[in-house]
Amino acid sequence: AVVSTQSGHYGRGRRSQYAILAFNKWMRIAKWRSRCIIVIQKNIRMWKCKKIHQPRMRGVKVIKESIEKISAMTDIAKEIKYDRDAVLKEIGALEKFLKTELVSLKKGDVHSDVLDEKLVEVEKQVKVLLEKVKETQHADKLRQIQEELEAQRKKEKSTDCDSALIPLL
Repeated sequence: AVVSTQSGHYGRGRRSQYAILAFNKWMRIAKWRSRCIIVIQKNIRMWKCKKIHQPRMRGVKVIKESIEKISAMTDIAKEIKYDRDAVLKEIGALEKFLKTELVSLKKGDVHSDVLDEKLVEVEKQVKVLLEKVKETQHADKLRQIQEELEAQRKKEKSTDCDSALIPLL
């Protein structure tokens, strides 16, 4: 009697071939699962960082826009003839305040709950200062017009006096 080394239907070579294929399949599945875990971890890390830092980044953006508005106000204020120094001083003080707020935001000293209140306060200050600069500019234009009218009246009076004296001579 011939004793067979084959156990069952498959031979030793086929069993080892199946084992290698199964092992490779499970290795691919394990690698795929580990990549999925890495992607999930990455997304969770991104979400946490976004939740922590996004209010600060939004605050930095708002403050930089306010600083740009202030530089436009400075250009307007330089054209003002009266009260120029007082307006420029207020603009400089607000710009200095905004720059210190910007530095504290970049450092991360401000908590996100307090940040919204500060941003509303900053926008309100910028709006009030802009209104004040526009009001001062308007008052300056009115003063200039008034001075021109007074100069014109004085000129007319002097010409009227001169014309009145000529026939008498």
